[in-house]
Amino acid sequence: MSRITECAASLVGASNIRLNHRVDRIAYKEDGKVELTAKGFHQTRTETFDAVVLATPPSALHSIIDRPRWSFMKEQAIRGSHYEPLTKIGLHFRTRFWERSTVNPCFGGQSTTDLRFRWIVYPSNDLGNNGSGVLLLYCWMSDASKWAGLPRDERIRVCLHDLARYYADEPEVDVYEQYIEAFDVIWNGQSAQGDAMFLPGQFSRFFEVAKKNEGNVHFAGEHLSKHHTWIAGAVDSALHTTAEILGRPVQGEATKTSLATEQTPPLSPLGREYLTLDDQRRAQRTDISSCRFSSCVIPKHMNVQYVEVF
Repeated sequence: MSRITECAASLVGASNIRLNHRVDRIAYKEDGKVELTAKGFHQTRTETFDAVVLATPPSALHSIIDRPRWSFMKEQAIRGSHYEPLTKIGLHFRTRFWERSTVNPCFGGQSTTDLRFRWIVYPSNDLGNNGSGVLLLYCWMSDASKWAGLPRDERIRVCLHDLARYYADEPEVDVYEQYIEAFDVIWNGQSAQGDAMFLPGQFSRFFEVAKKNEGNVHFAGEHLSKHHTWIAGAVDSALHTTAEILGRPVQGEATKTSLATEQTPPLSPLGREYLTLDDQRRAQRTDISSCRFSSCVIPKHMNVQYVEVF
């Protein structure tokens, strides 16, 4: 996914990108443009833009010192959108031993455990490669909170211990001998929140108002999509916000007025041509209050928060 940001950077130009600058002021100009003030290590910069996209989680937006106060419900969404702690640990090993397992070889996908890390995510790239590989260990919610109090070395030691237990039935697998290095991120400790996980009722209450633009200030992020915690949600939100700025609809989204013309066709998400599910059937609302269903369809992205019932 880094190729997306690298491509965007090449279009914008490196000279127009400011790293390690903290925005501490947002102000509207009389002509509708937006003025930002950002502090870097050695200087403070103030610049004016035709439009601004705030692609930050609510906690970062809430901490901007001097910004406009928007509508009551917008401010409620910024303060009240629920986030859960999230911990991810990547373990780099000498070989992709999980693919060569004689008991349960894994080629992509994930396993759920009752160990102190709850999910093992197996990479789906370079399948069958003879080189090194990375396993990702995930924890959410209260499980993730428990890791925050441990020093980094202790977190890695516990992960290796539990992973060795997970592969205890396979004597040919020695995770300690295979181990090279680790990289871990405790999102709730390093990004002030974690991952978006709206509580019951928050989608209907906050979702539309949270992603609505305020003049020439626009908002984006995976928390403003229906695919929380997934890069797919970030891409969906980016597509929606880009279309909003350009005044063009997004293919497949309902619009109050048809803006699509021969000159301004709707933006189409990349990969949409591979979807096989009928959009009209997906859009149908089903009253499940008095029906008995025989099956559930889990979407391909495996985010079980969003399940279609038939």
